[in-house]
Amino acid sequence: MNISLVLYSQEIYKTPSSRNELLFLGAKNSDGLLKVWDGEAVRYISKNSLEQTEQLSFEDTFQKFWDADMQIICSGYEPFWNLILKKDSVKGLIIDKEINTPVNYYYTKTTGWGWSLMFRSEDNTITGLVRRLMSDCNCEFEIENDISLFESFICIDGIVYEGCVSINRIIN
Repeated sequence: MNISLVLYSQEIYKTPSSRNELLFLGAKNSDGLLKVWDGEAVRYISKNSLEQTEQLSFEDTFQKFWDADMQIICSGYEPFWNLILKKDSVKGLIIDKEINTPVNYYYTKTTGWGWSLMFRSEDNTITGLVRRLMSDCNCEFEIENDISLFESFICIDGIVYEGCVSINRIIN
């Protein structure tokens, strides 16, 4: 089990020319460049130019995301929908229903294939799952430009919506 945790927990990288920590954001672009947060901006960098320096636990991964003011954007289509997960809330639009509610998160401790984040609105009307796929898989419901390594499942009013996930900095 320890091997799977190392293989599928969140990666921290650095470049040989930089001392800055680069947090992998779970996606790559069409050129195969990895999406990373360098402490100031989201960038795309060739994995060949990166040196992995650390593996984060699941809880530490999300703490880093929240500390960096990241948001987890879940989206899909047929019908088009999106939800934005922030440190303690979820907001978005599903069909014509606007959502903006406090949320509680539940993190996996161990899993054999990747990590999972579950959430539930405080009023129990929304539940969801965000999970990281195995390293050789991509989200099949992609509607963003990035190739996501995360997928999401959201249940609202008894209907399950499937989609992909993008992790980005909160823009005010």
